[in-house]
Amino acid sequence: MGEDQFIAFVECYRFSVISVIKKLVRSGETARDLAQESFLRLWKNRNELDSDQHFFRMLYRIATNLAIDHLRKKKPLNIIEFPHRSENTEIISDREEFFRLIRECARRLKTKQQLVFILRDIEGLAFEEISYITEIPVENVRSNLYLARKNIKTMLESQYEINEEFFYEL
Repeated sequence: MGEDQFIAFVECYRFSVISVIKKLVRSGETARDLAQESFLRLWKNRNELDSDQHFFRMLYRIATNLAIDHLRKKKPLNIIEFPHRSENTEIISDREEFFRLIRECARRLKTKQQLVFILRDIEGLAFEEISYITEIPVENVRSNLYLARKNIKTMLESQYEINEEFFYEL
């Protein structure tokens, strides 16, 4: 891939990569820095890749690994405290509010579950792509996704009294 092609590739995927990283690290500035580092590393290793599909996969692998490394080095975050059931008497009727709650719950997941959930349910990547990016076998990707969804559902039910019927009304 030549320099002009790479610049076009960066323009095409820049916002997607920043978005994925930001969902993991929760900081726009850090996400932009890590995305830039991801593209630099991809450029340095461009001769080892032979197609655009490999560039895309490698880019996501580099970006998610940098984000995970950043989270490991960072001090533990204060966990977001959810209001107790008694304080949360309003019924959530707004879809946007509901998805905000899902994102908050996703932030409380274990790193692998959070990563798989974001890549599959938010970014819409295939299991095989997620497996390649995360270096996790497809079966483990499926397992982590199942656990992530189950844990988010449990948090929503216990913290916000959102039952299964609510999910079907969306």
